[in-house]
Amino acid sequence: MDTAQNERHLHARANWMSLRANALGNKKLKDICLPGSHNAATQHLERTTAPGTNAVAKVYSWRAVFPFAVKWSRCQNDTIREQLQQGIRYLDLRLTASPTHDGSHDFSFANDADSSSDNTGDETPMIHDAAKRGKPFSGGSLHITHSLQGIRLAVVLSEVADFVKHHEHEIIVLDFQHFYNFSAQADHAVVSLVKKHLNEWLITENMVGKTLAELWQADQRVLVSYGDTHDNAHVFHSNNWLHRRSDIVHSPWANVEDAQLLRTGLEQFLSAGRPKQDQLFVLQGVLTPRTGMILKGVGGKICCGALRWFGYFLPQSIQELATNLEDHLCSWLQEWHAEHDEPRCNVVMVDYATDTGKIIDLAIMLNNERHQRTWAS
Repeated sequence: MDTAQNERHLHARANWMSLRANALGNKKLKDICLPGSHNAATQHLERTTAPGTNAVAKVYSWRAVFPFAVKWSRCQNDTIREQLQQGIRYLDLRLTASPTHDGSHDFSFANDADSSSDNTGDETPMIHDAAKRGKPFSGGSLHITHSLQGIRLAVVLSEVADFVKHHEHEIIVLDFQHFYNFSAQADHAVVSLVKKHLNEWLITENMVGKTLAELWQADQRVLVSYGDTHDNAHVFHSNNWLHRRSDIVHSPWANVEDAQLLRTGLEQFLSAGRPKQDQLFVLQGVLTPRTGMILKGVGGKICCGALRWFGYFLPQSIQELATNLEDHLCSWLQEWHAEHDEPRCNVVMVDYATDTGKIIDLAIMLNNERHQRTWAS
């Protein structure tokens, strides 16, 4: 692909909803296929264990272990901005409240959530509260996490805002689903940051379930799903744009490390369907490595070439797992799509989504085919 072709391809991905406005306008988010990013903002991870994670994860921050640990914690290579430009429209985000250096508990903010900032995310509210939910510890700035600590949440939101501002028909889903070391203060800090960066585009409660054309007309283009598995009912009361995850997202997890077992699990999920009519249905096209797989991969690194020659696959990272799965997943998606007139795949979430972009291009193509079927009928 030459430079001009590559630029056209990237423009088509960055604006794929806008370019299909006529075809998609009368559909709801739950009825189109959205490319999704698993652990979306883990492109940069620090040698710091996220507060609130388990004892095994704490080993990841050890100096000798970190080079291996980061390969099993990182799930994407590109920044949020780059992923959105490549066509990703669903972001899976996990948060940790990182402690302050002095461990203070004075309920104050080190930085004002409403102050101006640049893309470094330095305006992130600092939370200095002893946990209000029986947890022993709360504190610090808000970060992305997947075992190890990642970038600040403010960086993520700033990049989403910049993309939405310049792409007027693209709709983004932010799915906050896991929270570590959180308190009531941390929840309110998240709300403050989201409002600061995205307030003018947030999809409100009365607009959930509306068509894309209606969302475009109202200029509401960011849907925020917020996990309600912890004691945070207070945070939903005065924010009609903050949606309980259990109400608007159905995301069953196969929790397997074998591709064929994953296929079986995904087929079962598709057959069962979504529990609630207007929920987004996330198809988790990811394999979950067990400790044994990770240790075998580390131990087999030296003789990995010989083992693979004999047909053994010992992945050295989540990236290798994702690469090995990608073609299988593409084949399954096409097969499931061909077998049914009604759309079966809504959000397709994968690791290393932008490395080849195959899943992104396929998801966009499936939307084309759905429109053609509807038109033909």
